[in-house]
Amino acid sequence: MFTEEHVQLLTSFRVRTFGLKIQEMLDDPDYDEVSFEDKIVEAIEAEHLARTNRKIEKYLKAAGFKNPDASVEDIHYHPDRALSRERINRLAKLTWIDDPLNVVIIAATGAGKSYLAQALGAHACRNLHSVAYWRLSELATQLELLATDPEKRHRLITSAINTGVLILDD
Repeated sequence: MFTEEHVQLLTSFRVRTFGLKIQEMLDDPDYDEVSFEDKIVEAIEAEHLARTNRKIEKYLKAAGFKNPDASVEDIHYHPDRALSRERINRLAKLTWIDDPLNVVIIAATGAGKSYLAQALGAHACRNLHSVAYWRLSELATQLELLATDPEKRHRLITSAINTGVLILDD
């Protein structure tokens, strides 16, 4: 019989969601007619989804966005902005990350450059790319503070270099 100890054992194996899904299926009479293989597949998929979601949350938190809720889907295409839905959709495919290419966003003050950069960065996180978001003034301050500690300064620079997507915002 599957017990709480089994769930704890699966947790120690780092597959807690798998164990919880098995327990859920055992407790739900609707699963009585489902084959063993289908139950295992569903539990594996639940574990995979949970791991993917945790990784996305980790990437979003590590990115350091000022607006972590920024989203490509929420971008407004006002006629007075030289921003096309087609261009954003092309950028949202994220081929510029793998190629690799730089994306430079140039517009007047208040046009939404920061939001657009964070929306693309958050979209990259949701597609399992690591992202670091820095306002240039904050980065300059950090580098200045670390001027007396070359090891920490080197670590900061190395982490920026090793990030999949580096967003520098003015």
